[in-house]
Amino acid sequence: MSLVELDNRITTDRRGLRATCVLVPTPGLAIRSAEWTIFLSWEASSFTKDMWHNPYVPMTVRFGPSLIEATLQYVSRLTAAEPGVDHSGRARQFVARFPRLRREAQDRTPD
Repeated sequence: MSLVELDNRITTDRRGLRATCVLVPTPGLAIRSAEWTIFLSWEASSFTKDMWHNPYVPMTVRFGPSLIEATLQYVSRLTAAEPGVDHSGRARQFVARFPRLRREAQDRTPD
């Protein structure tokens, strides 16, 4: 798992969407090449305003600002406790649980 930005090299054609990911180095997350290109076919991928997903790669690009911020806070706490460790696996588990955690926090908020 890595934090990336999509640059302005996003193109589409009849087959799908191609985008260039630029790595944002983040302590505790995987180190990859500085940039790479991804391709998501229209037929095999799903797209929402907060996510692009291709189950065959497997690859998911998430855009939800609250999810990204919460994940970065979580990884920074892990990195403070265990510096120099790739916490990508734990971050993936956190991302998978995030919608439920968010609902639970909203349920605990007094009206």
